[in-house]
Amino acid sequence: MNAFEDEPLREALLALQKSKAKEQKLLDENRAILASLSSMTGASNKQQIFNGLLTALRKYINFKDAIVLSRSIGENTFQTLLSTNEGFCNLEWQPDEKLNRAMLGESIIIYKPESMPQFNRFDAILQGQVKSVLMTGVESEASQSVILFIGTRKGQFELPCKEILAGLIPLIERAVIDIDYKEKLQSLVATRTSELRQNRERFRDFVNSVGDCLWETDSSYRINYVSEVSSEKASFYGKKIQTILEGESVCHQLVIAMDARQPIRDLEWRYNADKGIWLSISGAPFYDLDGRFLGYRGTVKDISQSKLRYLELKRARSEAEKANQAKSQFLATMSHEIRTPLNAILGLIDVLLSKCTDKNNTDVLRMMESSAELLLAIISDVLDLSKIESGRVELSVKSVNVRDVVSGNLQHYQLVANEKGLKLSLDLADDIPHQIHTDATRLSQILFNLVGNAVKFTEAGEIRVKVIRQPGQTLVIRVTDTGLGIDESVLEKVFKPFIQADGSITRRFGGSGLGLAISKQLAKLLGGDITVKSQRHQGSEFTLTLPIIHSATGSVGHASSEKPLRNSKKFNILVAEDSPANQMVIKLMLTSLGHSVDIVENGLMALDFVSAHQDELDVIFMDISMPKMDGLAATKALRQQGVGLPIIALTAHALNTDREQCFAAGMDKFVTKPIRAKDLQDVLLAYQ
Repeated sequence: MNAFEDEPLREALLALQKSKAKEQKLLDENRAILASLSSMTGASNKQQIFNGLLTALRKYINFKDAIVLSRSIGENTFQTLLSTNEGFCNLEWQPDEKLNRAMLGESIIIYKPESMPQFNRFDAILQGQVKSVLMTGVESEASQSVILFIGTRKGQFELPCKEILAGLIPLIERAVIDIDYKEKLQSLVATRTSELRQNRERFRDFVNSVGDCLWETDSSYRINYVSEVSSEKASFYGKKIQTILEGESVCHQLVIAMDARQPIRDLEWRYNADKGIWLSISGAPFYDLDGRFLGYRGTVKDISQSKLRYLELKRARSEAEKANQAKSQFLATMSHEIRTPLNAILGLIDVLLSKCTDKNNTDVLRMMESSAELLLAIISDVLDLSKIESGRVELSVKSVNVRDVVSGNLQHYQLVANEKGLKLSLDLADDIPHQIHTDATRLSQILFNLVGNAVKFTEAGEIRVKVIRQPGQTLVIRVTDTGLGIDESVLEKVFKPFIQADGSITRRFGGSGLGLAISKQLAKLLGGDITVKSQRHQGSEFTLTLPIIHSATGSVGHASSEKPLRNSKKFNILVAEDSPANQMVIKLMLTSLGHSVDIVENGLMALDFVSAHQDELDVIFMDISMPKMDGLAATKALRQQGVGLPIIALTAHALNTDREQCFAAGMDKFVTKPIRAKDLQDVLLAYQ
């Protein structure tokens, strides 16, 4: 065989060798890719994946450093994800034409890196090392990445490098995707770890700030977590919650709630009696995802201070109630002790006035009567204030003739005004209603105070009382005087108890300083109010406003005059009264009215007298406070014996509770001392 005949064979052999070499190269590349993939699969972080990729690539491509750039879909700027040189880290890369081509999967060689702005940002040393660049890109669903290989000499990367790089794209794509995934995973883990740490710190701070101890039990109610491990409450750990509360009254409530899987709400118990430690426990059951009961968790709060304050307030309230009861008892006693002699004084004055014909003597008696009534008014003011403060004021609301009430109060002070040379005038508007629904007694009491003060504190000039009707169903009564007036600085205080604008006023004019305070409160109870306008030495104007509530029967004329008692039925009356002075006064009053009167000194004597003379008697007047047997006990005994005679209480006690006790004992009516002849006349009219 000659040389020409061997040539085709040699070419065939050469082609075969090249094919085998290429096949071997592909086989080696595939093995390298598989080995790299295997190593990357076992990698625990992005750096291990990056190192495995670089190890595989260095077998085929010679490079100094490598950089991985990445950006999320929708973002513009690339961030340095990984690099073999710290000098390339922490840099942002703006996309350009070459980076965009690489993103499309093209392998690109940059022969003059210095012509690209991105590489000019490096320091001089790094710029001197970057002589040639090879790069390509990959894209996933969530991100886009570019890998750059740095060469340290010109022309380090040629066309074969591009071909090799193109063949390794699957490996690069897998590695970059894994790196990006690990990066996001590590970032997520870091974020979650940071959030968890912050939450734990926040939870700890909250627990420390609120001062509560947190606890948790297992399904058998054994405590397996306590937040205050260094405190006394750490002794709860490992114990059943029922054991901790054993012996306490709340334990039964706790067991019932927990057995029913119900929440626990603020169960209080005394944890340490010696130290005065009180705790409050709250909690709720918790379950797993399948609904299985896992236990209870909740809080224990130290309520020692609040419990101490509560017990102190409770004790203070109890003491205040006792003090108030003592005050009421004292007022009732003092009322009785003062009213009893006043009853005799005023009663005797009434009797003397009815028989006196001498003008001088009559004037003296009138002055005595006025002084006694002033003392009585002060006593009544104190009692009224006590009733108002305790909320025990009772109103008797009925149809009231406004004109009569106002004019009647003015008539009471007309004589005093005349003696002082004062003009006392009344101006009634035409449109005011004749009748409204209110408490006539309390309205009179208010006007008595307002007009009385005006007369008392006015030395010269006049007092004007004007009654008008304002829109909105409001009745307005203005009392205006030309008296001393009040400094604006103390106007707010005049309605407070025991307050007068000037201490010298008390010394000069007298009084308790209660009238305006009581009037203000009574006005509010009637649905109205009292206001004042005044200036020093220029007089005062007090304005009373009341709601107009019409009587259901409409306007009526003036009430008819009372039936004179002289023309009424004469009664046989038994009076049980221990005071000789009051015995004399009441007997004089009743006999002057034409009645027959018998007197006994106590309740036992009253029982004996009624037993002997029941058929002859018509009415019994029974004093409340008497020796041996008081009026209440005597009345109860009479009612138990079946005695149905009218029994009328005579008492110096003026509180509502006294009235209630009288009615509860079986008495029919109630007359408060000091008793006037008209009081007896009025109460007996009911039995005519």
